[in-house]
Amino acid sequence: MSLGMNKSEAVIALENGKKRAESDAKSKAEEVAKTKEEAAKADEDNKTKEKVFLAKHEAELKKAADDKKVALDEADKTYKESLKDADKKLADQKAEAEKTVKETMLAADKKVKETEDTAKKEIAEEKKATEKKLAEADTKLAMLKDEKTKVEVSLKKSEDFVGAIGTELSQANLVKDKSNPMNVVDGLKKGMEIIQSKDPQGMIRGLQTKLVDDTNKFTKQIEVVDKKLKESRQPGEMLDYWRTLMEKKGQAELEKKATEDVEKVMVDAAANPELKARAEVLKGITLRNQGKYVEAKALLEKGKAALNAGDIAWKLQADIALKEANDPVTHFVELSKKQESMNQIVESVNSLSKAIELSTQFSPKRRAELLADRCLVEIERAQVRAKGKPQLNDPSLLAAAKDADEAVLSKTALGYYAKGRVAEVRGEIIDAIDFYRKAVNENKALDAQGIIYRIALARLLNSVLPNNIKPKEADVEKVGVLEKKEPEMLTNLFALLLTGFYFQQPEIVFPPESPKISPKESRKLADEILASPDAPFDAKAQAYAIKGLPTKAIREYVIGLREKMGPIHFENLMKIIEDHPSLTNHNLGNQANPVEAERFYATGMALYFNKRYLEAEKAFMAAVENERQDARYQYYLGLSRLAQNKAEAAEAFEAASKYEKLGRPSRAAVSTSLERVQGPQRQVLNTYRNNPNR
Repeated sequence: MSLGMNKSEAVIALENGKKRAESDAKSKAEEVAKTKEEAAKADEDNKTKEKVFLAKHEAELKKAADDKKVALDEADKTYKESLKDADKKLADQKAEAEKTVKETMLAADKKVKETEDTAKKEIAEEKKATEKKLAEADTKLAMLKDEKTKVEVSLKKSEDFVGAIGTELSQANLVKDKSNPMNVVDGLKKGMEIIQSKDPQGMIRGLQTKLVDDTNKFTKQIEVVDKKLKESRQPGEMLDYWRTLMEKKGQAELEKKATEDVEKVMVDAAANPELKARAEVLKGITLRNQGKYVEAKALLEKGKAALNAGDIAWKLQADIALKEANDPVTHFVELSKKQESMNQIVESVNSLSKAIELSTQFSPKRRAELLADRCLVEIERAQVRAKGKPQLNDPSLLAAAKDADEAVLSKTALGYYAKGRVAEVRGEIIDAIDFYRKAVNENKALDAQGIIYRIALARLLNSVLPNNIKPKEADVEKVGVLEKKEPEMLTNLFALLLTGFYFQQPEIVFPPESPKISPKESRKLADEILASPDAPFDAKAQAYAIKGLPTKAIREYVIGLREKMGPIHFENLMKIIEDHPSLTNHNLGNQANPVEAERFYATGMALYFNKRYLEAEKAFMAAVENERQDARYQYYLGLSRLAQNKAEAAEAFEAASKYEKLGRPSRAAVSTSLERVQGPQRQVLNTYRNNPNR
């Protein structure tokens, strides 16, 4: 019973606990609901307050944001201006540094030239003085020889006289050995004793005395002359004279005399080491002159090592001779190049022939290279003789072909190039292209020779392309209407300027098996040359011409000649080129039509900003054709080409810059038209618009 009671109480207790828990939960729920309600109300109040605050301070916030944007824009502008100033300052400093370096180099070159001129003058004066002294010595020697001859003649007469007397005395049995003058005197004494009684006046004795006196007199005179001859020309003293005279080759008689003096000094026990060293150097120089290089080298090295420190002239002469003796082939190759640069073509060929002859002994591996070099000079010789394209039977062209046939066997780039040149001059264009291609393949480097091979191939490829696929002026620039004869004159002149020779290519019919000729190949070669920082100006000019940019080609060539023609001639020539209507970027043949120009310009703008650059380029070109002197058309023509990575963009930009500076139209109008162009394109535009030198 008590257990049941306890259980009921427990149940009741649990139920009461449950009710309390439910009541507490309800209270908590009510509190949470109230709290959420309060939070929602507070949030609503905050939003209301925020709206009120924003509404109240919106103008202030907008103004603060605008002020901040203005400040940021100003800071950005200031930064850009500072950067621009820094770039300008850096460019100025670079230009100043380059100017200083150039001036320093020019001053150094001037100093070197002055020193060289002074040295040459001193050597010339020394040579002249030496020749004068040698001439005086030769004159004196000739006089002494003449005097000796006279004495010898007189002595001969006396000897004949004594001989006649001796014969008479011998016949009288008074003299046994009539050849000895003293025996003749003894015979006369004996005769005196025999005929004294018959010669009271002493005539015979007088003759005897006179004969002895004359003999003694002539003997002394001969001794004096011999002494003077020996004293007038000491071998050791002549070495300096011979050194100057031996600078010139091909003087066999002088070389013989010089060698005699050298040999005397070298065997003279009294000669000091300095004199013997000079003698060895001089003998080495004479051997060098005679082409005996091995013997010359040994003597020159030995003699130079023994020279005194103060013997500058002797050491210099020894070094010059040693350079040739060490590598005679290179000596004659360099001499040939120097002669060719001075238009001494025959002498240049002769020097190369000597180098080829010597290569057998000293440098057999260079024979093919030397044959190719001589081939190229022989072609030049043939062209000079013919004043243009030589005849096929021209002896120099035949000699060039023979050299090329042997040179090409080496399978070197230069050998292929020489063979190609012969083929081109003969009009064998397919063979020439083939050999030029082989030269390019053998020398893939863009060095000086590699550029020459590429220009030759690109030029020839471009010359044989059909007209419908060649780079056209319409593709890159419009050319003005010329006088009737002017186009041909300009073409011929341009070809002469860029290639150094000119002749009309015959019409070429390619056989089916011929290699494919493509404009891409010639343009690729031209692009490689233009991309090379080491390409000379004439190669770049030809590359521009191959790409169909004759105006740029001529400008490049003229600018490259600036150092050779002087500032006044350069400025005048540049002005003529820039003002010549046929060398601008535009067509003067059409009448100006501003309305049509504006229509094409508007079309081009729409196409350009829709990124249809090729079509835009054509539209802007049409605008230029109708109004050539509007900078806006030119700028957008350049931009459309720039978007296609075309090098011709630069010419359009340059023309635009020129017309903008002339106020066609005003700078403000040009700026307005270019407002939408930003980013890298804008930077390119600014380089043309803001550069005062353009």
